[in-house]
Amino acid sequence: MIEISVIIPTYNREKLLVNVLESLIEQKLSQDLYEIIVVDDGSEDIIADVVEKFKGRIKYLKYLYQEHKGLPSARNFGIKNARGRFVAFTDTDCIVNKNWLYAILEGFRNSSIVGITGKVITNLESTTPFTHQVITKGRDAVGCNMAFRKSTLMESGGFDEEYAFVCEDTDFFLRAQKYGSILFNKDMIVRHPPLQQTPAQFIKKIGKICEGQFMLCKKHPTVFLYRRPLLGVIRVVGIRMFWEDLRRNKRFFSHKPFLYLFYFFSLLCQRIYFIYFLFLNYKRLSKDG
Repeated sequence: MIEISVIIPTYNREKLLVNVLESLIEQKLSQDLYEIIVVDDGSEDIIADVVEKFKGRIKYLKYLYQEHKGLPSARNFGIKNARGRFVAFTDTDCIVNKNWLYAILEGFRNSSIVGITGKVITNLESTTPFTHQVITKGRDAVGCNMAFRKSTLMESGGFDEEYAFVCEDTDFFLRAQKYGSILFNKDMIVRHPPLQQTPAQFIKKIGKICEGQFMLCKKHPTVFLYRRPLLGVIRVVGIRMFWEDLRRNKRFFSHKPFLYLFYFFSLLCQRIYFIYFLFLNYKRLSKDG
């Protein structure tokens, strides 16, 4: 009997998909208890061929295709086709721990738990300002490592498809808390290796991050504002974040100082723009929240 459905949305990531599927084969949990659903969000890559190669190695493996609609839509499509009582999410650029699914199933033994999140780690030696990776130290909501009861996903309406691909997980996490407790499980670990980006890709990503944060702030204003402008500014500016970023990238800074300054200036502009948005819309957002 299938207990857990694992949903992997993918878009033009044929080579990366192999790694995450390999890690799901090595799970300590019996393959009788889980299915894997790969949702192809209109890729130009031949994702179907990759999935086909794994058909003999994964007992329950499903391939779904839709026109390109974005990450939240792909997740929702997977949820509708999931057979498990619990639905777990990870991404194509991740590798899950061998006991990932076992830890999820154990967490849901408590009937009051509607969702579970875990750790996301990376190779810190390989990170630079122009690599994409996810790192979580605590109870952060992150789409590449979380699981929910299917009933909660259906009752809440799933992921908001107005988001592009940033903050949609945080938005759902905040809404899901209305249905019950969300557990943090330190044994539920996903590794997110750094992926190199060009400066142009980095700049484009900053715009998407701003867009997602704006939407999140409109729906959940107190997440940023706390109904106090000064505290909102301190949180959004993230002075501590800039300091930690500089410490983390000191090797990169010493070798490529001008490129790092370009990165730092871009990040600073993003924060300033977001502060401007908050002050411009503070009264309306506070009223809506």
